[in-house]
Amino acid sequence: MFLATTLLLFLFSCKKEIESTQLKATDVSAVSTPGNRIYFTQPGNYINENFSYSPGDTFVLKSGIDYTYFVLSNVHDVTVINEGGVVYLQNGFNLANCKNITITGTGEDQFYGFEISGHTPGDVGVDINGKSSNITCEHLYIHDKTYGYWVKQEVANTCDESLYYPNWYMDNITIRNCKIKSMYQEGMYLGSTGQNADRLNSCGQHPYPMRLSNISVYNNIVDSTGRGGIMLSGADKGINRICNNTITRCGFEYNSYQGNGIVIGGNAYANVDSNTIKNTLCDGIWVLGTGTTRVRYNKIDSSGWLEGTYAGNMHGISFDARPSFPFTLSTFRIRGNTTGQHTDKADIYIYNTFQDNNGNKVSGFSTTGNLIYNNNNGNAVVAAQAGILYSVGNNLP
Repeated sequence: MFLATTLLLFLFSCKKEIESTQLKATDVSAVSTPGNRIYFTQPGNYINENFSYSPGDTFVLKSGIDYTYFVLSNVHDVTVINEGGVVYLQNGFNLANCKNITITGTGEDQFYGFEISGHTPGDVGVDINGKSSNITCEHLYIHDKTYGYWVKQEVANTCDESLYYPNWYMDNITIRNCKIKSMYQEGMYLGSTGQNADRLNSCGQHPYPMRLSNISVYNNIVDSTGRGGIMLSGADKGINRICNNTITRCGFEYNSYQGNGIVIGGNAYANVDSNTIKNTLCDGIWVLGTGTTRVRYNKIDSSGWLEGTYAGNMHGISFDARPSFPFTLSTFRIRGNTTGQHTDKADIYIYNTFQDNNGNKVSGFSTTGNLIYNNNNGNAVVAAQAGILYSVGNNLP
């Protein structure tokens, strides 16, 4: 497979709409035990701000009921948990304008207490959108969907200016101890990839999409994806981290720009630490963002090989400085990584897409603060385009 001459645009999905029928009183039974546990016994559930609950309540889904969807809209300060064993859902969870929500599959002894599967075009295991914040998802198993996680608000779906950058940040989203397998596209699609205001909303405008802050993704398994494993874009505030994940077999769409293990997209930065990445059609880790991204202590192998298919010019780690808004320089800290086989001579490749800063075409990389240190025990092959400066000393975090 040869690289395309032009970078393909990331596509966004027209997701299947979830039926929004208000829950009936007969569909819920409340028990009087301490903890205010509310049981949901119908397959499909839509809960909005008019539903009778109190902050601190626990919403309980029971094993043995084949749930289709569980939608929370304008709900805050609740926990959603399984009871009686593994709870199965088809269309999964959708959270719109929700705050302080925890979805946890720790109700019983099984490690993954919620299992979400069943494919329809454009479907998502967990969809977090609108003005949502402070959401934690843990111990979920999602398989055979289009996306495992969708954490963003695309401009195409709204004309509400309060949902555009810089008016709203989706803040403090945590995904941990989950398993994602056999996705038709991304395992995790976090933040819009339309960062250059190049997507049309229904009002004929091209606004900048909302951005993210304080995103934490750790201790997850992502295996067998049509496109990338974990994509993070537009996360330009707070502390963003992608750590201790195992990511394997990415790129079954066989698109030579869409099979990376981890991608840090436009207007984003993160700490990408201690991940294990293997068998990706494209680079193991590909960083296109702004600000300081740290790539440290990752183990990456077989970049450019996937189930017998070969893609040339793939690296363990690559950085590029893509156009940003507002103009922000990119800084890289690449330390202590191990890269095994890949299809380019360079283990680490740093290249430059020049961008426009007040009418001037300039490099997007900072001239200070860059570091490449002790990768492959000091033997990593590094290729950096002319003019990109970095330190090889152990003097930066």
